Amino acid sequence: MYMESDILFLIVAGVCVLLIIASGIIMRQMGKPYKGIVFTIHKLSVLGTIVFFWIGLRKIAASIEIGGNYRTAMLTTIILGILSFVTGALQSFEKPAPEFIRVLHKLCSYLLILTLMLTLILLL
Repeated sequence: MYMESDILFLIVAGVCVLLIIASGIIMRQMGKPYKGIVFTIHKLSVLGTIVFFWIGLRKIAASIEIGGNYRTAMLTTIILGILSFVTGALQSFEKPAPEFIRVLHKLCSYLLILTLMLTLILLL
């Protein structure tokens, strides 16, 4: 049985992901070098979302019985989150990052969204 706080967590989680996607799209349209407030919002929202998800999903998982599929999805989500964060940081330097870093960031970001949705679905 889910509590109101769990539903609120899912809503806030969705808003966080949308903020990350929106700020990433805006940054891409603005081009390099990434500037000021949009870049800061993107970085902080990614970092905050990772921490928020870690705390929230652990709390929800502690209140229900979870299986191995959830643990695998959660671990995959965490690894993809870290990879997305690192590859994004590598792209933020003045010197252009190699093309494979840009492609890896895009791939990891899309896969992160998918595994995140899968992780949340496995909680339902």
